[in-house]
Amino acid sequence: MGTKETRHYVFEDNALLSHSWANDNAVQKALNVREEFEDGVREFVNWAKDQQTYMNGEKIRCPCRKYRNRVFKTTDEVMFDICMKGFMEGYCNWTAHGEAQVIEYYDDPPAPVSVENPVAPNVATHWGDVEQMNWDQRMVYDAAGPHYFSTHPNTEPVGACSSFPTDGTEAGPSSYSYDVSRLSDRFFDVVRAADQPLYNGCDESQLSAVARLVNIKAENNMSERCYDQVSQWASDLLPRDHTLPPDYYNTKKLIRDLGLPIEKIYACKNGCMLYWKDDIGLEYCKFCGDPRVQTYQRSEPPTQEVPHTLSLEEGSMCHPSDAEAWRHFDKLYPDFAVEPRNVRLALCTDGFAPHGQYGRTYSCWPVILTPYNFPPGMCMKPEYMFLTMVIPGPSNPKRCIDVYLEPLIKELLQLWHIDVLTHDHATNQAFMMRAALMWTINDLPAYGMASGWSTAGIMGCHVCMEDTQAFRLQHGRKACYFDCHRQFLPHDHPYRRNKRSFTKNRQERKIARPRLTGDEIHRRVEQYGTAVEEPLTYPPGYGNVHKWTKKSIFWDLPYWNTHLIRYNLDVMHIEKNVFDNIFNTVMDIKGKTKDNLNARKDLKNICNRPELEVDERRPNAMPKAAYTLTKEQKKKICEWVRSLRFPDGYASNIARCVDIANLRLHGMKSHDCHVFMQKLIPVAFRELLPEFVWSALTEVSLLFQVLCSTTLDVKKVQELEENVAIIMCNLEKIFPPAFFDSMEHLIVHLPYEARVGGPVQYRWMYPFERFLRDLKKKVKNKAHVETSICEAYIVQEIGWFTSHYFESHVTCKRHRPSRNDELTQNNDRVARDIFNHPAVQVVFRRRDTHLVRNVMSFLNELYETYSPDDLIIDQIVATDFKAWFKRRVEPELQNIEDDLLKSLYWGPNQLVTTWSCYFVNGYNFHTEEHNIGKSTMNCGVCVKSSSYTDTDIDFYGMLEEIIQLDYPIIDGLQVVLFKCKWVDPTRGMKVHHRYHLVDVNFKRVYQKDEPFILAQQAVQVYYTDYPSMRRDRADWMAVCKTKARRVVDASRWIDVAYQLEEVEPPPKVNTDNQTYDLHDPNGLILFFDISEAIQHGAGTSRPHDEDEEDEDEYEEDEDEEDEDDLE
Repeated sequence: MGTKETRHYVFEDNALLSHSWANDNAVQKALNVREEFEDGVREFVNWAKDQQTYMNGEKIRCPCRKYRNRVFKTTDEVMFDICMKGFMEGYCNWTAHGEAQVIEYYDDPPAPVSVENPVAPNVATHWGDVEQMNWDQRMVYDAAGPHYFSTHPNTEPVGACSSFPTDGTEAGPSSYSYDVSRLSDRFFDVVRAADQPLYNGCDESQLSAVARLVNIKAENNMSERCYDQVSQWASDLLPRDHTLPPDYYNTKKLIRDLGLPIEKIYACKNGCMLYWKDDIGLEYCKFCGDPRVQTYQRSEPPTQEVPHTLSLEEGSMCHPSDAEAWRHFDKLYPDFAVEPRNVRLALCTDGFAPHGQYGRTYSCWPVILTPYNFPPGMCMKPEYMFLTMVIPGPSNPKRCIDVYLEPLIKELLQLWHIDVLTHDHATNQAFMMRAALMWTINDLPAYGMASGWSTAGIMGCHVCMEDTQAFRLQHGRKACYFDCHRQFLPHDHPYRRNKRSFTKNRQERKIARPRLTGDEIHRRVEQYGTAVEEPLTYPPGYGNVHKWTKKSIFWDLPYWNTHLIRYNLDVMHIEKNVFDNIFNTVMDIKGKTKDNLNARKDLKNICNRPELEVDERRPNAMPKAAYTLTKEQKKKICEWVRSLRFPDGYASNIARCVDIANLRLHGMKSHDCHVFMQKLIPVAFRELLPEFVWSALTEVSLLFQVLCSTTLDVKKVQELEENVAIIMCNLEKIFPPAFFDSMEHLIVHLPYEARVGGPVQYRWMYPFERFLRDLKKKVKNKAHVETSICEAYIVQEIGWFTSHYFESHVTCKRHRPSRNDELTQNNDRVARDIFNHPAVQVVFRRRDTHLVRNVMSFLNELYETYSPDDLIIDQIVATDFKAWFKRRVEPELQNIEDDLLKSLYWGPNQLVTTWSCYFVNGYNFHTEEHNIGKSTMNCGVCVKSSSYTDTDIDFYGMLEEIIQLDYPIIDGLQVVLFKCKWVDPTRGMKVHHRYHLVDVNFKRVYQKDEPFILAQQAVQVYYTDYPSMRRDRADWMAVCKTKARRVVDASRWIDVAYQLEEVEPPPKVNTDNQTYDLHDPNGLILFFDISEAIQHGAGTSRPHDEDEEDEDEYEEDEDEEDEDDLE
């Protein structure tokens, strides 16, 4: 045992007060036996009750071992607790009761560290002996090493509350054997944090509190955003003088020196060398010569969000309330429609595997309800999706899903018949609310479970039902919907009489049956039992004359038969499966293509295409088709996909899916297929496939573009509804019958549902897949999946509810800005005098002209003064408008009170600010120079022409410079201009006459000197070259328009998966009745292993359950990810 030091405590009033009774463990063990202890307690209580600022009324904090200053009690209760439980250990300085911070002095200097004795285990610091330190002080001591304190006994951290001895004692020369140069100045902050209480009177130090939070973060895998929210919440609870860091960034700054040091060593991007040691100053690789990679400087958050407002034209749909189904329901039930706050609901259920793709087979089925009574910006958001029940696994409930849905249907019946007293928070009034279920949203297998009509097999279409013309392939053994679409054509269409391009020697005389109404379907199923009544029995005739598995429980809703749409086709999964079939067939992916050996054998039986038939003398070979690519072309496609660059947040990195070795794409999620199908297929195959094949594929691509627009034009959707059968027939003229499964057939019914139900973003699975992904993350106890989900969801619901009442400064998901609002406009701010720029007078005049001519009142006066000829007006605006404006304003300048007009008259300051990136209209724009070396393309710009004609022309360019103009008089009046390099619209731009696809050539630049546009006018586009084998296409690039994230449509913002904002014109479909030669004369004969035919079941008996095999054709993502997505 070492000798005990004598310690004295000096207070601000220099009055010496003994604390020995509180620190004597022997006394405390005897509790109240000794008179000295009782006197000490009485003296402490009498002194503490005079410190009014540290009391809670008449109560003081209880410093006993149990309550440790956390509870206020009366003085008698405090005395009793201390005498019975003892005084808390380590509470030597009574700061929680009004005692000032003390300064400690030590009688003996610390023992030096020498070479013979390298470690001093009981070094005396300003905290005392090591054995007497708190755990956080010991942590700092251990991090620095005892050498630090022993060799620096007279060192005091700047601003520390305590000090070291100042008696002049110095350690000997041998005591400096330890190098302390590694300790940075930041380490003194850690030392201070160990001394600094969390707040005045708190027993915890700043460092101890931070250390515990960091430990919680590490053990629970807490995100930085979550840590920031916890820190902010804790800060609101603590007294105002607390010292808890506000976020994780400041926490890291405080404790970074407690961990291991980090050294960044740059490497050549090709892996040739390290910029290290003697090579640390090199700017280029000494082996390959590539420049050294520079780090990217992240820009700062913006100050505010840019608002957008777009008006909704008559005849357009941007919400289900604009569609026919909503209005039809209002007409039938006016008592329900009279109260706009009555709730319209959609129901979704889908299964997911909580154990992952390679875990135990288990299928969990959540049931989700979401209301439509919100504006588009709030509809389909996770906060407004309600998990109503979880159907337990481990197997698919199939037709017995109605057994689980029965309680939910009962509640929906109550909400329809019985008004519920509801509080309206917006108006602070009560009203009687009712609710109605509009429709369900499911993928195809769940569609069959909900509707009661099985979607597998040759009668899998819920619209055509038993009236379908589908059949089963002899060799492929799958249900085939080939040549099922000519019946939807007008009766005089030439395709109906074509005997060669479709089923051989067959004309189509049948007219497609109109869609059955709800009453007609209800009469059919009324005779069947429900799954609740007959869970094990299928209706008679199932599989032969119909595919009804039950009477769906949804028919119990009294209004269900009046709906125009009851079950929605999921465009998301249909689009993905159609894309997979197209891409895998064109790329001839082994095991995925629909053009295999069995398909060619079926082709011989069904179609009259002898050029593609398999030669019986060579049964293991088949001719190459014109719709498939060669090996060189497939390699070109893969290299092109790997080089694609999209705008920020537009899509995921599709390049990750490229498999060059096998010339294929793998691992593509639904949203990847969504982008590729709508924007890239017309570009990818334009130069590699024959014109008639590319034309058919482009029509399908444009069809999905129109269907997936956020705003639908009713007339154009009706036109698409008329043309969709022609589009499908054009595919049937090219691809083999095996290509056409149920997914391709369902396309013919999508335009009707778009016209009746409204925009697709309210009726597809993307938002629900994201919701299910979040539920899957909540499964912490995989032995009790459903319980784990429900417990976590209840907590989440509480959080969502309470977040509506948080103040604006509180960080939460509801207050989180959108993706393109999280960064500020500037990455590098540069000021320069524009008069040092060549030809600056012209630039200055052009810039001001563009600004001033946006003042419409003066522009109208110009129309009245000059000739209305458009060319003359344009010339006057370009040359004389600024001078005219000054002459017009100058005589009345003294009488003008509008500061804005005065600012325009004097013009902007000559010193401007430039930015390298800028966020506007929901887009993230980068200058072309700043975009170099990035994997994204954010410098493409599109703007409407400034000509004054009714026909607008799109101008395309590259963003070269972002300029901010500051105007005098009005503080903060700023205008941001984009200086762009524009493509010549006559020589450098081509527009496809039928499909309106735009190509540009940046070697043909617009010569007219009008480089500036307002930032608010810019629309972002991206450019991509063609995967062409022709040299004359090398300079031409395809233009792809994008939609801003979180845009405003009809005064309501929308944030969904990528969709076009404006309504695209429907494709002008090809109606050429010509029969094509589908054989590729330059292609090679494709050889197959004969075992492949055996593997696919050629010549073998059919499986017992054909419908189950058909269901295997349906593909969906095992673990759907979004870019929020892609959010």
